[in-house]
Amino acid sequence: MPADCIAKIPDAIPYDLAAASIFQGATAHYLVEDIAQLDADSSCLIHAASGGIGHGA
Repeated sequence: MPADCIAKIPDAIPYDLAAASIFQGATAHYLVEDIAQLDADSSCLIHAASGGIGHGA
């Protein structure tokens, strides 16, 4: 895995919480890239953008 894809987990954060924290971002990435197939020239209205997935998208 490339080093720029890795983030250190702070000592104060347990592994289960760190692992769970990536799901919203991974879901947003999947929806934008694979389902909607958006690119830099695309426009998209994201409802509920204050939530975890909407914010990540």
